[in-house]
Amino acid sequence: MVSGTFLQSHAVYLANYDKNGVAGYIGGNSFLEIGLAFYKRIPIFLLNDIPQQVNYREELIALNPIVIGKDWRKLDNILKSFYQKNRKIK
Repeated sequence: MVSGTFLQSHAVYLANYDKNGVAGYIGGNSFLEIGLAFYKRIPIFLLNDIPQQVNYREELIALNPIVIGKDWRKLDNILKSFYQKNRKIK
């Protein structure tokens, strides 16, 4: 279940580690959560690239996630720019 805190987030960072032989694995629950984030216009960031070996790769690409790895400075700069453009910072 997605909490109210999630819906008030400024960003979603998905640590999509390798799992079950799939590089950058994104499972069903995570896929649903980032889908909701996309709907709510919450920026989506990934640790690793979108997995190649999943049937829903095109849907993941459509969510427009940004792969930043572990570079938190990059995340900070992107978020500042995003929220300045969208005037969501209060």
